[in-house]
Amino acid sequence: SVVVNTRARVKSQIGASSPRCCFPRQFCSSQAQYLFSNVTFSSTEGKRIFAEALANGGMESYFRLAGQYHSQSEPAYCSVAVLCMVLNGLSVDPARIWKGPWRWYSEEMMDCCLPLEKVKEQGVGFEDFTELATRNGARVISYRADQRSEDKFREDIKRATSSESEFIVVSYDREALGMTGIGNFSPVAGYNSQKDLGMANRERNGEDGREDRSI
Repeated sequence: SVVVNTRARVKSQIGASSPRCCFPRQFCSSQAQYLFSNVTFSSTEGKRIFAEALANGGMESYFRLAGQYHSQSEPAYCSVAVLCMVLNGLSVDPARIWKGPWRWYSEEMMDCCLPLEKVKEQGVGFEDFTELATRNGARVISYRADQRSEDKFREDIKRATSSESEFIVVSYDREALGMTGIGNFSPVAGYNSQKDLGMANRERNGEDGREDRSI
């Protein structure tokens, strides 16, 4: 079965992102960090956390997602970039040609619900993301923060990150986590149960591709 879970962790209502309000300043790159700490994913401690999660079976999602890593081509394309990564990682057949003889998901194919020009201007909301995933072949279970207990949410993450046939996608407010931008979608690529840390793949250019957040 194919399950994509979406959840607004910080705010139950996530507004659509806008390129005009997402980047009031300019950045070249940034290192992914653990929430409320200075530990980056690529640091010695970050590698140790990754190794612990891998040894405990909490990194099964990581390799399928990393193998299909897709960096968004537009500031407001986090939703369609994530879906490309997830659907390709699950080997879902789009039933249409990408280029040449290959059937493959790419951002320009994610236009079945909203015009991409509109997505480029204002991003994709929670309900639209769920519909877009469903109409592109995923079996979706979606819920907001007030519809699931924290313990149940943690169970969902543990199950998904220990499986190669299921991914969980989270929708959250970047600003509330001290990051640039507003709303964002990210797939959860791994979970360290010892430290209660989830690793989210980021699909934005100019950023370290992974970040770890406390559940």
